[in-house]
Amino acid sequence: MMPREQIIVSFTFFLISQLQALNVRPIYQLNGLSTTTTTRKTAITSLWNNATSGASDSTTIIEKEEDVRVKDILGDLPTPTLLVEMSLAEAAINKTLSSSKSLDDILRNFNNKEDDEDISHVLDGSIFIHTQVTDTSIRDQRNLEVGSGKSSIIATVDATPENHLPGGAYLGIGLSNHHVGGYYWARGMGIGASLEAHGVAFREVLSSLSSSSSFSSMETLPGELYWDKRNPSTSVTQGSTTDESSNSNDGKRSEWIDFVHVGDTVQIVPHNVSRVLLESKFQRLVGVRRSGRPLGADPIVERIWKRSLSTGSWVGL
Repeated sequence: MMPREQIIVSFTFFLISQLQALNVRPIYQLNGLSTTTTTRKTAITSLWNNATSGASDSTTIIEKEEDVRVKDILGDLPTPTLLVEMSLAEAAINKTLSSSKSLDDILRNFNNKEDDEDISHVLDGSIFIHTQVTDTSIRDQRNLEVGSGKSSIIATVDATPENHLPGGAYLGIGLSNHHVGGYYWARGMGIGASLEAHGVAFREVLSSLSSSSSFSSMETLPGELYWDKRNPSTSVTQGSTTDESSNSNDGKRSEWIDFVHVGDTVQIVPHNVSRVLLESKFQRLVGVRRSGRPLGADPIVERIWKRSLSTGSWVGL
């Protein structure tokens, strides 16, 4: 095998050549933030994921959940996609269940009455909905009028409560959070991926907005992320902000969401795993794994399950 130093040097030269081909200035030529920063970050992340995943082309756009394949990476998956983080699920199963059940056993039999309690308890925090930000116009307009952090509405996403998240959900830190640098990626390691981004709630787009031209033609209204303000006269509760701005004073677990843009992806965590697996419109469950991956790299697809039309359970492909 190549020495670690030689691998790093080789990848560095490869990266610079690829960035030049993309007409993006290398890092050492950039001074501070500019309009090039987002392009540079996207290009670097894509190239790094491609070099470490074994995938043939990290720029391939996967449009349907049926087209997802093993060794695809998180950034290439269609949205919305139903995910299970394999390491988290396996650790929870080994720690919680006395019987020798595997993840396949639970998914195959989760809708049996005797296993219903197990599934909601054991897989809580390891099931995610990978969704894309589709609109931030309300937040952006509010930012122009009164400054950042004052809009109660954050963004519209393509996951919907009706089709994808029966039983409700909350925004998690996520499986690969690079929205404002590496800080939140590190905080999302392990079970941190499903930690609640305090103050951020998920709902269907408000009825007052649903009549607009953007949503009037939709059969199902999209989901919306918004700041859930706490009434000053009530006690502080998890999931509510604590002052007039969107800073929830939570030790920096949610401020990043105010900086997402259209096209960015986030992961939403369901309140009721059993209902999502049983009632949602998803036909694929994608198993991704982060352990063993290079620091900063996207999770990679390791397993895929298909919903059985006859039983409603999930069968490995």
